[in-house]
Amino acid sequence: KQWYQRRVRVLKSAQILATREVEGYVVERAALPVKGWTHLLRKVISLLPPGRPVYMFGALNETELIDAYRCGCHCVDTSFLSRYATQGMALVSSQPNESPAVTSQPVAVDEKFGPSLADAVPASKAQKSEKSDAKRGVKLVFDGMVEAGGSRIMDLKDKSLVRQFVGFEEGCECFTCSRHTRAYVHHLFNTNEMLGPTLVSLHNLHHVRGLVKRIREAVESGIDLTDWKV
Repeated sequence: KQWYQRRVRVLKSAQILATREVEGYVVERAALPVKGWTHLLRKVISLLPPGRPVYMFGALNETELIDAYRCGCHCVDTSFLSRYATQGMALVSSQPNESPAVTSQPVAVDEKFGPSLADAVPASKAQKSEKSDAKRGVKLVFDGMVEAGGSRIMDLKDKSLVRQFVGFEEGCECFTCSRHTRAYVHHLFNTNEMLGPTLVSLHNLHHVRGLVKRIREAVESGIDLTDWKV
């Protein structure tokens, strides 16, 4: 009953705002239900006049960001990236078993940027675990790799990264990955240094910027985002 009343209020609000001369619209994620929120968001956008930007505030994760664009939003809040960063969670694209690990063996070091990802020595395949971290809302699937909100995330607080002298993700050209290693950032979190969350925020912003760029290219190409694969 509570969610039904909220749905009625949201739709009524959209109908009223549609009659006003405004430059654009803001939809707050918290005003939408936990489940089935995309259906309500599509309904809200259908009630609004076309040609005006719709901004969704309060996306909880990367999956919700993508779903918001699929529903017709033009701009989506990404403050969840900073929240992830403060918890030591870096968004990555590679599958957990593709993420290179490093043993105690030495790696070649570039004088300017540090260890090269190509020179990393793969460690033995990590064992799957069913452990969960309720406090941070993540599920451990591989050492140093977790799942949260439908995204693949590197847990930089994990002890398995202590000797991984490579960037967060192979091929990533962000400031953090091109200049620092997993082991170093893990050390920053282990000693509660403010630089740790800052470096992870830079990586997460670069990651999502690339994602949004691909979404924009898909829209410009006339691709229907409903069936679009990330």
